[in-house]
Amino acid sequence: MRPPAIGTFGPIRLAVHTQDRGTRTGQKYATCAASGTLIAMHDASWTILAVTIALHQRPDGARLTTLAGAVDKVTSRTVQSALRRLSELGLVERYGQRHPHYRLVQPHPAVPEFVALALRLPEPEQALSVVVRSSPAVWYAAAADDEFMIVQFDDAPEPAMAKLQQAIEIMGARGRPMPRVVRFPRAEFLRLLRVAIGFRVKALALAPIKGHLIARPAELDEPVVADGTAGDEVIDVLDAPD
Repeated sequence: MRPPAIGTFGPIRLAVHTQDRGTRTGQKYATCAASGTLIAMHDASWTILAVTIALHQRPDGARLTTLAGAVDKVTSRTVQSALRRLSELGLVERYGQRHPHYRLVQPHPAVPEFVALALRLPEPEQALSVVVRSSPAVWYAAAADDEFMIVQFDDAPEPAMAKLQQAIEIMGARGRPMPRVVRFPRAEFLRLLRVAIGFRVKALALAPIKGHLIARPAELDEPVVADGTAGDEVIDVLDAPD
């Protein structure tokens, strides 16, 4: 049996294997349909995949700070390193001098396949968290183990809504188990916070991913951004920074 041909590119280790996949353990593998190459994902590879997901949600480009916020729990330097690797592959381009932005190269024959890989290789909850944090269509998002709550801007642009929907569909393709995703327009979400106590309790119990819900006594100052009143509490909804 021939040994596998190995190619190394930064934190992503590419291996073309001739042996059966079932005999290998200890690493996560995904198949890139365009080339048949098996990609072994190490921890450092996650940032490259997450940056790809975030850029897919922002086809017009995003600044480094926006991308770092979407990936979460990594430094801007780590994100910058991932962008450099993607640029060397020809998948990402930088534009703008004073305020540099980054975007996926379009058209590029490998970009759709790499985006699909980035969305399908991690656990769905990981990928979906990056999607909602980076999507300009999402105003607030929170999750439990088996459910994602996504609140969309009432006037979210159609292209942003389409990218959000596309990402969810790619993640759930081929019958892959997915958390339950519930989506609300912003106005309807705030209305439910005001009138439905059970909904309000559930919303407060979810772990925020983008933005925050804060319950406080009604006699305190008026909410800053938006509010729903129920009983003796006021719900503040604080926007996440872009």
